[in-house]
Amino acid sequence: MGRLHDDTLQVAAEHHLVYQLLMRGYDASLPGSAGGDIFACSADGLRVALLRVHVLDEQGALPRGQAVAVARNRACVCVELAGADDVPVYFIVPSALFVQVAVWTRRQLEPHRDAWRLLGLEGPSLRIAS
Repeated sequence: MGRLHDDTLQVAAEHHLVYQLLMRGYDASLPGSAGGDIFACSADGLRVALLRVHVLDEQGALPRGQAVAVARNRACVCVELAGADDVPVYFIVPSALFVQVAVWTRRQLEPHRDAWRLLGLEGPSLRIAS
């Protein structure tokens, strides 16, 4: 795939993900440049997640060599963009697990399909009593 095509797919995947997060009731912002982290937070603003978007290629695999920082509130969202009329498919993988596998394939990602709960944005938030 050409560089321009890869960048276009990356930007499309990021926009699709932000739309999906907003539709689920979270707040989210796009990165400043393609390939940056998406900032997402719970509706009350007390839970935060940093999301790195990866686009699956035509064979259902992820390109090699994409560095990922590991943190409790960081996840990788692998997006499958099949076609213009198809709904994107999202695979949510915590960063600590993502870095343990050298080459992810669609088959390995399948258990993480639509695993939005792994973002840690749901449930009661911790509040400090004043």
